[in-house]
Amino acid sequence: RSKRVITSILDDIEGIGPTKKERLLKHFKSLSAIQTAKVEELLLVKGMTQKDVTNILLKLRAKSK
Repeated sequence: RSKRVITSILDDIEGIGPTKKERLLKHFKSLSAIQTAKVEELLLVKGMTQKDVTNILLKLRAKSK
């Protein structure tokens, strides 16, 4: 069967495609956990670069304000 597609704010972040999105959600289990994660924790996810992490944090933390 096809995988369930989850649409989230991660879809709007430059550099974050389906694979990185899936890895992030598997690792952190929720968007709120990703939002509160430290840079070092995000970089532990396979394939994540410093630029990806910066883009994620800027987008998610801007959303929470």
